[in-house]
Amino acid sequence: MLSATFVKLALWLYCRTSGNKIVRAYAKDHYYDVVTNVLGLAAAILGDKFYRWIDPAGAIVLAIYTIINWSGTVWENAVSLVGQSAPPEMLQKLTCD
Repeated sequence: MLSATFVKLALWLYCRTSGNKIVRAYAKDHYYDVVTNVLGLAAAILGDKFYRWIDPAGAIVLAIYTIINWSGTVWENAVSLVGQSAPPEMLQKLTCD
C-alpha cells in the first residue's frame, strides 16, 4: 500500500502541472487516492497499536470525505451540462433517416 501511495503521489505531482484538462482530472484522482490511502493506513495502524475505535472512526471520516468529494464533482459536472445541446450535425444524424 505504501508503494502504491508513493506512485500515486509522484503521479499527482507530475500531472498537476499539466495544462491538459484530462491530465489535471487524473491529478485530482491521484490526490484523492493519496489522501484516502494515507488516512486509511494511519487509522488502521493507530487502531491496531492504541485504541480499536480509531480504525472505524477513520473509516467514517474517509466515507464523509468521499461523499463530499464526489458530491462536488457531480455538482460541477451537472452545472456544466445544464443548458447544453449536442452539435447540430449530431442532432441531424439522430433525427433523420
